[in-house]
Amino acid sequence: LINTLLKQNFRSILLFPIFKNNSLYSAIGTCSRYVDDFGKTSISIFEEAKRDIEFALQRTKNCTYLKLLQEALDKTYSWVIITDDKANIVYANKSVEKITGYRLTELLGQNSRVFKSGYHSEEFYKKLWEKLLNNEIVETIIVNKDKNGNLFYLKDKIVPVVAPNGKKFYISLAIDITHEKTLQNKLKKDILTDLPNRNEFLTQILKSLNTNLTYALIIIDIKDFKIFSTSS
Repeated sequence: LINTLLKQNFRSILLFPIFKNNSLYSAIGTCSRYVDDFGKTSISIFEEAKRDIEFALQRTKNCTYLKLLQEALDKTYSWVIITDDKANIVYANKSVEKITGYRLTELLGQNSRVFKSGYHSEEFYKKLWEKLLNNEIVETIIVNKDKNGNLFYLKDKIVPVVAPNGKKFYISLAIDITHEKTLQNKLKKDILTDLPNRNEFLTQILKSLNTNLTYALIIIDIKDFKIFSTSS
């Protein structure tokens, strides 16, 4: 390139390489037919232009990756929510909209307590936040409430993340296990009475027993109870 310019009677050449991903991508420069025609001002201007172009190339690359990432998150079946350090929602994917009934525009800026169902105790949330503030990853099952007031179960993993600018965010990665939980609860009940079945009844009794005391338990069954219909 320089030899070609010299043959065309250019006597001053100012050329800056442009790098992308640490590799030579292009170049920016100018030339003059006068010897030593470029001073410190010209060099400074082109150095600044070089930095701006390299920054723009990196920004374009980052924007492309972010667009791909967002598209992937929107098409996943998993629940993905990102909140700031105050638990205000800054991002929610399509699965969140589908599970909760809220549109993204309704959720952005809202505090995550919008999903609070009242199922968990204040102690539950206190312990959860203590771990997050200590930068611990929290894995738990959370019962939330959708826009219509219906409960849904999430197997949730909440990850604290600190951005390069020092700001802290929380990423909630979860799967909806409402169907599994509903089926599990049905298996604990008697078909005719909708009361806890024998196994669930015994499980609940064992949970309530004080191991320091002695108990006597008698279970009375009703013979041929299953032949009775709920209408009789």
